[in-house]
Amino acid sequence: MAPDLPHEILCSIIESAVPPPGPTQTENRRRWRALRRFALVRKAWYGAALDVAVSYVWINLHANGWSQSEETATQRIEAAKKRSFDLNRKIRVLHMFGEKHLPENSAKSLLATFDSLEQMMLTKMLEPKELLTGSKPLRELCLFKVRTPTISGAYPALTRLALKECFAESLPTWLTDNNFPALETVILGVGRPRWSDRVALYQQTGGTPPQKIRALALHGEAYVWMGELVAALPILEDLHVGVKLFDLIAIISSVTAVLRSLSLASADTERSVPPQVFEAPFDPVTLATLRQVHSLEQLTVWPMTMKHAIARLDVRDWFQQFCLLLRAGHLTDARAGARDLEVINVAEGRVFEPLDWNPTRPLSA
Repeated sequence: MAPDLPHEILCSIIESAVPPPGPTQTENRRRWRALRRFALVRKAWYGAALDVAVSYVWINLHANGWSQSEETATQRIEAAKKRSFDLNRKIRVLHMFGEKHLPENSAKSLLATFDSLEQMMLTKMLEPKELLTGSKPLRELCLFKVRTPTISGAYPALTRLALKECFAESLPTWLTDNNFPALETVILGVGRPRWSDRVALYQQTGGTPPQKIRALALHGEAYVWMGELVAALPILEDLHVGVKLFDLIAIISSVTAVLRSLSLASADTERSVPPQVFEAPFDPVTLATLRQVHSLEQLTVWPMTMKHAIARLDVRDWFQQFCLLLRAGHLTDARAGARDLEVINVAEGRVFEPLDWNPTRPLSA
């Protein structure tokens, strides 16, 4: 019989194979059933599956007791901690769901009790300020449909931050190098600003964006601070831009680092795109000759999803010209020994999913 793999590798295999945690009981039952199947393989797999299961806590704030009673909420938190302690395990993943608020003291107790937390996901919450006050061990933070996230503390170990369907008017006030000194991957799938006159700028706040960001995804609506953000990232390597074409061009033009990979999608909602995008300095020729895209190794183009045919044709035409010009430039450089450009045209029907974005993972067309 072949020897068992190390425990950490088994845990990683199981975590990758089972369905991800979800905001509903149905999704979580599906995950538990998959974990149970792995636990029945053999003794070593049982221990790994148990570790994965116990290390994850899911809290539905709409369930009785969580938001209504501070005492009940705190007791449940302590019970979860005791259960993991009795099994000699640590709670590493927290997923919280619901528009109701956790009592403030219970939130403080949660962060203090789950002192080994590495991943936290908040789903469909209004303003969970009490849960975003900083954490030393946390490595991944995901905010999904959190109306207006505001972070007031430091996350010295956090390497991945993801937002989806959130409003980000105040983002420059908290997405700073002081709060996130180790941040490497940032995914910002943001919605239209509710108050355009309240959108903050880094220039106004005096803050500096996290300087270790290597991968950045900007998807949905464009904010004026996006140009400031990309311009301030000295080691940015992987960039996804999925906004209106005119804003997309402006963002790429603001990049100061030399990119390794670039992913493009358009969110144009008008009947046609501005004619200026085919004129200098916004035209494909000008953009394809920029220094920041000169050394690209991979270019990914997502399918057009605009409902207006004219806009779809305009964006497709611009993207095609840009790809052809980039490829021609790289073919010329390849003769001098440079690396060829890989162009991936994603198949029709596939949609960019911000929370799944990982530039280090190969994406098939």
